[in-house]
Amino acid sequence: MLKHNGSTPLLVASQNGHHAVVSALLAAHAIVDRCMNNGATPLLAAAQNGHGAVVTTLVAAQAAVNQARNNGATPLWLATKNGHDTIVADLLTAHAAVNQARNDGATALLAASQNGHDAIVAMLLAAHASVNQGASDGDTPLLGASRNGHHEIVAQLIDAGADVDQGLRECFPSQDQLLMPGATPLLVAALFGHEDVARVLLSARANVHATDVKGQTALTVAMRGGHLTIVGLLLDAGAHADGIDLARLEEAYDARASELLAAVVAGDVVRASMLVEESVSPNITTESGDSKWQKMYLEEIEMEKCPLDGA
Repeated sequence: MLKHNGSTPLLVASQNGHHAVVSALLAAHAIVDRCMNNGATPLLAAAQNGHGAVVTTLVAAQAAVNQARNNGATPLWLATKNGHDTIVADLLTAHAAVNQARNDGATALLAASQNGHDAIVAMLLAAHASVNQGASDGDTPLLGASRNGHHEIVAQLIDAGADVDQGLRECFPSQDQLLMPGATPLLVAALFGHEDVARVLLSARANVHATDVKGQTALTVAMRGGHLTIVGLLLDAGAHADGIDLARLEEAYDARASELLAAVVAGDVVRASMLVEESVSPNITTESGDSKWQKMYLEEIEMEKCPLDGA
C-alpha cells in the first residue's frame, strides 16, 4: 500500500530501523527499490538515519546503492553527511560511486569535510574520492573544511593533493557572512578566525596575496574581524600591509593587551590564559623595555605602599 507521498511499508520500516520487519517484507517479495515521490528509496532512508543492520540487509537484497533522491543525494552522500561511518564503509564495499554528486555538484567528500567527519574523509580518500571536485558554486572539500575550522581535515585534504588556492565561483552564504567569488580557503579561514586552519594552509604555501572579486585578501578580512593572531601569521608569511590601517591595528592590539593587563592585575588566570591563547602576546614591552606586566605589577605595589608611606 502506498501513502500519498509514495512511501511503502518497506520504506517506513527501513526509515525507522525495524530490521525484523524489513526482513519479513523482503521475504514477502517487497520491491526493494520502490521509491517515494521525492525519490527516496528504503536504502536511502536507512542510510540517512544510521540503521546499519537494515542497510546490510537491503544491500544483500540487491538494493541499488547509487539510486539517488530527486535532488541527487545518494545513500553514500546521506550517510556521509550525517557521520554514519560504518554505513559509509559498507556502501563503499558494495561499490557505491564515491564521486557521484548531488544536482548542485556537492560530493560526499565535500559533505564529510564541511561537517568535520574526519574518519569518513579518510575512507573516501582511500576510495579515490576526487579531492578537488567542487560544487556548482565552486565550493570544495578544502573550502568547506576551512570555513568550519576543521584543521585536521584540512591537513588530510592537502596531503591528498587538494589545491590550496582553489576559490569559489559564486557568492556563498555562510553563517552571517556572504563569501565572494574568488574567496580561497586561506581567506575564508582568516574571515572566520580559524587560526589552526590558517597555520596548516600557510604551511602548505597558500597564496597570502589572493583576492576575491571585491579585492579582499586574507589579511584585510582578518584585520576587519580583529583576528590578530592570524594577522600576525599572514604578515610573517609575507602578506602586504598596503592599504591596511595600521593605526587601527595598533588600537585593536592595545585594546586586547589592556584586557589582558586587567586580567593579570585581577589575578584572573582563566581569563588571562584564554586571551593569550586567542591573540595577545604575554611579552609586550613598554618603551623602556620593561614588560607591561612588570610595569603594571610595580605600579600596583606602589599603590599598595602609598597608604603606608603616609602613615
